[in-house]
Amino acid sequence: MGQGTLDGLMVYPGKGRFKIVWKNLSPELITFKGKFNHPVHSWFRLTPSYSPDLVNILLNELGKSSSQDVVLDPFSGTGTTLLECKKRGIPSIGVEINPVLYRVTRASSSWDRLDPGLLKNIVRAFLDFAEEMFQRFESVPLSKFETHGIMLPRLSNLFRWWAPDVLRDLLLIREAFKEYAMELPEEYQDFLWIGMASILLDFANIRRNHPTISFVDNPFNLGQSNGGKNWIKKFSMSVLAKKYEVMIKDVEKVKTEVPNPAPSMAMMGDSKHLGDVIPGEYHGRITRVITSPPYPNRYSYVMETRPYLYFFEVFTSPSQASELDMETIGGTWGKATFSLKGKRIRPVNSIVDDALSDIPEKIYSLSDIMANYVVKYFNDMYLHLAGMSRILKEGDSRVAYVIGNSYIKGVEVPSDLLLARILEGLGFTVEKIWHLRKRGGKRGLYEAVVFARY
Repeated sequence: MGQGTLDGLMVYPGKGRFKIVWKNLSPELITFKGKFNHPVHSWFRLTPSYSPDLVNILLNELGKSSSQDVVLDPFSGTGTTLLECKKRGIPSIGVEINPVLYRVTRASSSWDRLDPGLLKNIVRAFLDFAEEMFQRFESVPLSKFETHGIMLPRLSNLFRWWAPDVLRDLLLIREAFKEYAMELPEEYQDFLWIGMASILLDFANIRRNHPTISFVDNPFNLGQSNGGKNWIKKFSMSVLAKKYEVMIKDVEKVKTEVPNPAPSMAMMGDSKHLGDVIPGEYHGRITRVITSPPYPNRYSYVMETRPYLYFFEVFTSPSQASELDMETIGGTWGKATFSLKGKRIRPVNSIVDDALSDIPEKIYSLSDIMANYVVKYFNDMYLHLAGMSRILKEGDSRVAYVIGNSYIKGVEVPSDLLLARILEGLGFTVEKIWHLRKRGGKRGLYEAVVFARY
């Protein structure tokens, strides 16, 4: 179809008609790949995230709003929406339930509060302090770290993730950060932290697929390179120093290009309860929503971010990760999946029941767990959308939800259409649905944007 579009109607049998606009956008305009050429956005890689370019396309499509109004991203991930709104002078709020992704959002959206000159001094002093930490523990083996109060990540198959010598040096950098950064203002702590987080998996025995990661055998062969352990330390420190150098240049660039950035606020919380998370003074001021919720495809953001969650001591036991996944929409890790076994979850109300139609019944005959998963996902999305409707500015709000369909046990779950039906049931007017691209290389999978007015 080239760069053109093909408009048409897609009929969801018995449940309404939605205008489908077929788009043909390149992956760089939609996916995380589009972040690599944008300053600040490239600081942290999260493969199941969207491009800054898509945010700008959606902002233009939703139309202008008052400078007193606010854009909301209730599933903020790495803060892509907040960053673009800040650059365009639009106040924004991001909500994220995952502690690691929340800190990424907080760090990346605080560039306007950073002074590049001070950053250079802080980074130089931190790297010197880390060198001193290496010298202090030069004769201490990794096996003795915990006797010195340096806790190893409580991550299953720890040395499958990182070779012992590599992990040793990464932990010393982490401990240097904990000691050095404690007196710094929050935005400067976050800057140092996201730099460390961004290189953490560069040294892991993994391959970063899309959207998941998989293990490989010591891809960098670090322990066998010239210089042995000392080479590992020099390599890790040089990579970190280079990362900070690039990040400081990014701050300088955006501060020059954006002299009057808009305020943004990153919040950690559960988007099923937005009324409780977002301060009351913002209720009724939110007129635009741009977001991408988890898809109903069994992808777990908790599982995917577990190396960060454990390495940075956010979690110290597997049960904490399981509990978080229980709370996330679409969570499927461990306890979150086991809790769906041997029961029959019902739609929370007639709106969800009508939207789902006979999809759960088709899946139940193949797997009760997966049928329950689908019902729970859309029950949770209903709670989220209902809560959101209560804090929007009624009569003047527009929303854009980026979402993909899925196949569960061979049964299609047309997420965009189901989401549109729930929005209608809550009093929204669904304006159109964009189909952006095929995805995943599998027949029938696509990415869509649902536009609605409230």
